[in-house]
Amino acid sequence: MTYHGDKRTENFWRDVMPLWPLRLLHIPTMTSLQRAGESTYGGVVSPKYAILTYTWGRFRAPSGSPALKIKGVTWRVPPIQEQHFTVDAFQNLIAVMGRVVDFAWIDVCCIDQEDTATKMFEVGRQAGIFKQATHAYAWLNFHTHDQLQSLFDNIFDLDSVISGWDLWELTEIEK
Repeated sequence: MTYHGDKRTENFWRDVMPLWPLRLLHIPTMTSLQRAGESTYGGVVSPKYAILTYTWGRFRAPSGSPALKIKGVTWRVPPIQEQHFTVDAFQNLIAVMGRVVDFAWIDVCCIDQEDTATKMFEVGRQAGIFKQATHAYAWLNFHTHDQLQSLFDNIFDLDSVISGWDLWELTEIEK
């Protein structure tokens, strides 16, 4: 498989090695737990967890704005502009995830946002972290019902597997 017509070969999903993240969010207590050993979080070995993919970086709100409250972190959880999504909406989504699993990997809760080396290390492992997850959630906002329906119709009509970046590009086209 080539990427955008060049000769580089993409990794296929089946070739991605599953990886345990440095931290997982324990949803019932809203506590970010650091991994102990290979895959233990708060005494739970190899827990099933969900991941959440969404866009927030360019929608960061000024310091002091409302932010998600997470226990167990040494960094400030970045506040997000309320017109992008509210803290309540974010908490509601996490609660929905918690109906299925007790643990989640959500970047602002599980990656130290103030330690660049740690952040880049964990971001570089995202494919493996996503592969290890038992459930995946994508937060698509700023779209009407009709736009989302059109987007999903386009995705499911594709003849080949697309990357996450291509999916993001499709959502931008639909705006």
